[in-house]
Amino acid sequence: MPYFVFKVFPNKTCEQIGQFDQYKEARGLARDTRANLTLQDNCTVKVMHAENSAEAESLVLTPRERPILMEHEK
Repeated sequence: MPYFVFKVFPNKTCEQIGQFDQYKEARGLARDTRANLTLQDNCTVKVMHAENSAEAESLVLTPRERPILMEHEK
């Protein structure tokens, strides 16, 4: 399965900026893109592993549940 790299915008849209067979290559593009982002870009960069670009886009736009924070004993 390939790795897809997306720019994800606050209005819940995304733009695919790359597709790679190896995670290392996808990670490299994501890191380079993040390093060159400006405030005007107003997006985040995510890597998604999926069967195809449609599935990857769906997964990247699906909100994730927040982890349950454990209460500390006093």
